[in-house]
Amino acid sequence: MQKKTRLITIIFSTILILCMMTSCGNRGRLLQVISDFEDGCNSLDVKAILETIDPRISNKYKVAVTVIEFFSGHSSEELIGTVFNNLPEEFNESSEEILSSIVIDVETIEIDDDTAKVTAVMEYELMGQHLKREVLFRCVYYIDDWYISSIEFI
Repeated sequence: MQKKTRLITIIFSTILILCMMTSCGNRGRLLQVISDFEDGCNSLDVKAILETIDPRISNKYKVAVTVIEFFSGHSSEELIGTVFNNLPEEFNESSEEILSSIVIDVETIEIDDDTAKVTAVMEYELMGQHLKREVLFRCVYYIDDWYISSIEFI
């Protein structure tokens, strides 16, 4: 009986390790990256949004945000408000409304080595209307983690 229990434990442990080393772990991490992006949008947190973006794209913006925060004394949340305030009024209100209301429901994940395609339905509010759009998040595995490299409406 003890041998059988030990064998079952070894089998389950092996399956768990393989799952974590392959696409099962990748799938979970990709879901987390999309969730982190959604949370950053909802809280209008520029730094949180940039953390989900491919560093080869986002690093220059992270530096700019840090420099602007340092010299202006404003947080990244205040900075995004400043950016919106400098846009035309109809876009200003719409952008903040859209970002803060985004809900992303992942439908499929296709992983191919160090790239992935994540299709999802993105729901958001625009001028009081509830809208849905299908989106494609192209993701890349870079320096031991997954990041969003582009977002396309499909």
